[in-house]
Amino acid sequence: MAQHGRGAWTRTLIEQQGEAWGDAASQAGSLPSGPVLLTGSGSSYYAALTAAAIGQRLGLTVEARPAADIVTEPAVALKGIKALVAVSRSGRTTEAVWAAEAAVAHGAYVVAATCHPERELAARAHAVWAAPSAEDDTVVMLRSFTSLLVLLQAAMARAAGLRAGLASALQRAWPAWRDQAVRWGEESGAPAPRRAVVLGGGVRWGIALEGMLKATEMSNQVVHAYVPLEYRHGPWGSLTADDAVFVLTQQVTAVHDRQLVADLRRRTPHVVVIGPPSTAGGPEDAGLPRVRRLCYPAGVGDLWAGPLVVVPLQAFAWWWAMASGQDPDAPQNLQPVVKLDA
Repeated sequence: MAQHGRGAWTRTLIEQQGEAWGDAASQAGSLPSGPVLLTGSGSSYYAALTAAAIGQRLGLTVEARPAADIVTEPAVALKGIKALVAVSRSGRTTEAVWAAEAAVAHGAYVVAATCHPERELAARAHAVWAAPSAEDDTVVMLRSFTSLLVLLQAAMARAAGLRAGLASALQRAWPAWRDQAVRWGEESGAPAPRRAVVLGGGVRWGIALEGMLKATEMSNQVVHAYVPLEYRHGPWGSLTADDAVFVLTQQVTAVHDRQLVADLRRRTPHVVVIGPPSTAGGPEDAGLPRVRRLCYPAGVGDLWAGPLVVVPLQAFAWWWAMASGQDPDAPQNLQPVVKLDA
């Protein structure tokens, strides 16, 4: 695709983002002594949420909250917290800056994870993890989301005493993954859905939320995110054959996901499963629609695959926006940075 015209810059970012991951990982510093709270707003919060889920599974004392919780109820959000990692692409999102100020007043050690070490958030922090090459220069976070997530994952791995090279594994997987993950939407020939649903739990919950946000931001369509087993409790009732569902599966959830996918296929032909090859399942049931499966390489473990998994969700958001007559480069009613009055 020629890189000009409607949606061209967003498409370029989606296709080229893996090139920034190695540099981002190299900027990760030492995770402060815990308990550690990770925070951010919007996509930055979803990256923090994903990284905290990984850290918890590695035995680290970490959690995540949206920056708004720290701003509105600092005594509750910061209780027992020794350090704060505040994530903000721009380094000037109001809630992130205010959260850092509240944490300093609380006596916590503050780290800024950002693309802009020269801005307000970094000025409030004791340490800065900066990834300038991850900056998108666009409204929605794409390369910056995956790169800052890689940075946070590297910090978690380092704190847990794991070997280096996780970012290298992601970068090795990137070229082949890009070829299948970025182009699958337009190649599928599927019509634009009525709505979309993204299902993911554990280390995929933040990724599911990010996929929901990207499609909402770019296409202005209706998108939902749920933990997979929660989907049957109410939301299931409104699912129709005109809806698209993405299931972000993992080894730990595979048994339950297979049953859910089988049930989904009885309700809609538009089911996409994203996960490791070992969870691909058996033969398709006769008479039911086939599932589109995107399997990331076996060499990338479930804990670390989030930057890969979110790419087809970004690509779907781009495709849906283009099919809906929207411009992904200029989403309606949005600005790159949210600034609030004091």
